[in-house]
Amino acid sequence: MGSEIHLTAGHSAGDGDPDGREPAVCVSLVTSSPIETEHVGCVLGRLVRPGDLVLLQGPLGAGKTCLARGIARGLGFTGRVTSPSFTLANIYEPTARGYPLYHLDLWRIKSAAEALGIGLEEYLNGPGPTVIEWPEVAEAVLPGDFLRIRFESVDDCRRLEICAFGERPRALLDAFREALAADSVPGGPSASRD
Repeated sequence: MGSEIHLTAGHSAGDGDPDGREPAVCVSLVTSSPIETEHVGCVLGRLVRPGDLVLLQGPLGAGKTCLARGIARGLGFTGRVTSPSFTLANIYEPTARGYPLYHLDLWRIKSAAEALGIGLEEYLNGPGPTVIEWPEVAEAVLPGDFLRIRFESVDDCRRLEICAFGERPRALLDAFREALAADSVPGGPSASRD
């Protein structure tokens, strides 16, 4: 049931920043169940802080909401976490950390202007971290610093490629990799570094 983590420096096609910043630093891992995917999100949720932006990309049913649920759990939120496909945004108020998690789903949004129209800037500038499913439509209006997680189905598993763009996301990715490698939660993924 263990997950393999492989750190890759540099970037693949499309991972560079058009503004000439340093290329993304990426980590890849594979989860073999929704429980493992949620656990990975929980580890990340313990590390995110206000202002962090996490973008979730992948096909329907790939595990984006499952990972978002884990992030909410890592922040201490114990209530129901669902995809905001129809509400567009859910706000989770964990009591332990003292700030909310903003969970947006832009699947139904057709343009960056429409994303701004639902209050995207208010969420991004709010007092908590933001997780966005289907962020592609709003790329033109999103900040340049973010953690991007791409999901791919491989047999019965999920491959997650986690790339950091910007100084704070790089620090978050480093802390995440260390926390996941040190994680000893029963049933959670074990990590190995290249």
